[in-house]
Amino acid sequence: MVRDSEKICEGIKEINSALSEIHIIIDILYWEEEAVISSNRSSEAAAHVDIKLGEIPQVLLYGSRTYELRGIVSFKRGRTSLRNSIGHYHAYVKRGNKNWQLFDDLNKKPIPINESKTVPCEFLVYTI
Repeated sequence: MVRDSEKICEGIKEINSALSEIHIIIDILYWEEEAVISSNRSSEAAAHVDIKLGEIPQVLLYGSRTYELRGIVSFKRGRTSLRNSIGHYHAYVKRGNKNWQLFDDLNKKPIPINESKTVPCEFLVYTI
């Protein structure tokens, strides 16, 4: 039996950063009555934005490309209400024009969601 402490990584240890030409992922932060960058508060305490699925911009134009909204990542906070607390992520996925589904690993199947539902947004995902 090999323990984690005995494993040795002999592969290439390199981090590569690349920009995607087909995806835009937007991290949503909302700061009430305070500058976005502040030494008075940790970024971990930023409030989530609650928005109706149907009110999120469906299309983004960036340069010569058109990106369509494909999904939303949502986070249900733990007891401390910090963004880094133990909580649970959900994915709201857009199927077609107005059909939304909630994917949650605590459920066996996706759940149909009406576009009038208000959800907490952590990230917006757009693709070409």
